[in-house]
Amino acid sequence: MQQWKRMHLCLTLLWLGGTLNLIREINFLRALSCLFIVMIHCVEKAKVKYGFFDDLDDSTQFYADLLMLLLKVGTGIFVFISEFILAYKYPDKLPEGFYLKRVKFLLIPLFVMSVVFAYVDTRIGGTGWFQMLKEFILNLFLGGFHGYFILIIFQFYILHGFWIRYVKRYKPLHVLLLMLLINISYLSLFNFVQPPIQSERMNHLWYVGSSIPLFGWLFYFALAYYCGSNYEWFMKKLAALKYYILGISILAFSLSMLIQKYDIITVQSSKRVDMIFLTSCSIMLMFLWARKINYFPKWMSLVSNYSFGIYWLHLFFIAVLSEYINFKSNYSYLLYIPLMFIVSILFSIISTELLQKIPFGVYVVGKTRQESKTAKGSSF
Repeated sequence: MQQWKRMHLCLTLLWLGGTLNLIREINFLRALSCLFIVMIHCVEKAKVKYGFFDDLDDSTQFYADLLMLLLKVGTGIFVFISEFILAYKYPDKLPEGFYLKRVKFLLIPLFVMSVVFAYVDTRIGGTGWFQMLKEFILNLFLGGFHGYFILIIFQFYILHGFWIRYVKRYKPLHVLLLMLLINISYLSLFNFVQPPIQSERMNHLWYVGSSIPLFGWLFYFALAYYCGSNYEWFMKKLAALKYYILGISILAFSLSMLIQKYDIITVQSSKRVDMIFLTSCSIMLMFLWARKINYFPKWMSLVSNYSFGIYWLHLFFIAVLSEYINFKSNYSYLLYIPLMFIVSILFSIISTELLQKIPFGVYVVGKTRQESKTAKGSSF
């Protein structure tokens, strides 16, 4: 009996150790991707407000645009993480009440924040209630604000149920190649073909609305499913192939540099076709990096735990605070960007925590992840 107890304890500790490693790695990816997205929005706001980038020479402009492109991997990483966790926890079957819970804590917040951002935009723009209604519909269904991410994730939830029932029986390599082909074909259409009609509405549908269908993210889904449902195998392979991954990452980065330098794709977006390779390589490198970290800073855990609230609210605070903060120096953006970056994150965390404590607050910002000391209680 004692031997069986010791064996059970050893197996539990082995499983727990692997799961805690996964928690650390996912926290690392989630925190970095969240920070990347906030920084992108701060820089883009500075470009509009202060003409940041306008006075740069061609060489500096190229490297600045390239840095922005690197930060845009954050969106794809967020998408990857959502399915990775789902595949790790539910590789074969979804629990009862799965979809109802996601409707409550994802779709209802999407509805609420679509209203909030429509109101903010119309107040800042000085337009009326009819325009607010149009903005609300645009936000809710057509990617009018950054909440379109929720529509992508919810499609992933539906696809996951279909996947574990019908697709997982096929060879992973064949499925990955098929998903990659579909993904590249879909993005290439909107990257290389002009809209059939030149109008503001058509341009929005072509360049923004096209981000919502899951076809633009299928490869991330497939990659995340196979990595998450075979986590231990995935990490062993990752460690064994680390030098190959580094080499492929350099090639992916070089491809993006060439596309950027020669304006092969002029749009700056996470939905560029080359971003599939750059983002996938970034994910693999981050997993390897996370495994090497002996100490995980508390501030990164904080950002990870509040990542949904930060993602959800930071643009609201950037938009509102930008109306009241105006620097007059020639290098205003050097003050504006770090200030907005820090303040929008802090205000988002504080607001998320306060909303968690009031009735129905979770229907605005969703549920916050709580730091867990054991794997069993962790929701990642």
